[in-house]
Amino acid sequence: KRANFISRWGSYHGVCPTTLALGGHWTRRKWFEACFATCFQHVEPCYAYRNCEAEEATGEYVKRLVKGFEDKIDELGASTACAIVVEPIVGAALGCAPYEPGYLVTLWELCDKYGILRIFDEIMCGIVLTGTMYAWQHEHVVLNIQAIGKGLATGIQSISAVLVGPKVVTAFEKDNEKLSHGHTFQAHLLGCAAGLEVLRIIREKDLVKASGRMGDISKKELNQRVGRHRSVGDIRERGLFEGEIFLTCDQVEFVQDKKKKKTFPSGGRDPYTITSRLMDNGGMSKHHRIYVYPCTGRADGKDGDGIIIAPALAVTEEDIILLLRELRL
Repeated sequence: KRANFISRWGSYHGVCPTTLALGGHWTRRKWFEACFATCFQHVEPCYAYRNCEAEEATGEYVKRLVKGFEDKIDELGASTACAIVVEPIVGAALGCAPYEPGYLVTLWELCDKYGILRIFDEIMCGIVLTGTMYAWQHEHVVLNIQAIGKGLATGIQSISAVLVGPKVVTAFEKDNEKLSHGHTFQAHLLGCAAGLEVLRIIREKDLVKASGRMGDISKKELNQRVGRHRSVGDIRERGLFEGEIFLTCDQVEFVQDKKKKKTFPSGGRDPYTITSRLMDNGGMSKHHRIYVYPCTGRADGKDGDGIIIAPALAVTEEDIILLLRELRL
């Protein structure tokens, strides 16, 4: 009966038909839309740089976004709504777009009101990458299901996991049901060993604290060195965000006009050219243990370019400064 899932445009939850349908990544969806089920619905993302009105306070913006979810629930029928699915901080699909203060808490309250599950996709932003172990911990909410992945073994091995809360576990135990599904390489010993070792190092070296500290340094240096550039519309970060085997940080979004936030036409400020000057053939910056990669289509799926600057947790302040000296926009 509760079959409908509500997620957001501009999100990305995976490449198989089900998760493509759940996600709202315009360019990746378009080839497969004829295959999508109708139980996946979408609302406006939390993307304050482009979608918050000039005279709209943060609290008002959050209320408007959450009302969009509630309106969708009413449209579908509350008794048919299964879950709300969000990336607390969106990855490359929206260029590290963070949630606004109060957003996750207000969503939490909405889900409780209608008895809907809260599902957070932290494949990209989870595991130390935002100054806390998980990105949602900045708002101290409680969730029912959480996906984690890339930071779990930092690219040493392929591993991801689904964390399930008491409400979901109890539902299976109550009915004595089994979830008889799996994957060929599920619980692979090497992946599990790598994940456990990464978690041990995070704990023993207090890397959660280090992530927040280096994120603060990175944002400060970025704002000082490129923030006033005529083509830099926005710099976004929280702690050290995540990309590939690297625990990342900052998105720089390019615009023709800062006041109007007007994007460049496709290729007008080519992020691939900018990043290629900084990277070796493996994608790492040439000297400084930092991964830099291009983003396109942030504004509307086609236009809206930027770059993500992605340091490893082992990065130093000197590494960041050296990279930014070489950054040519």
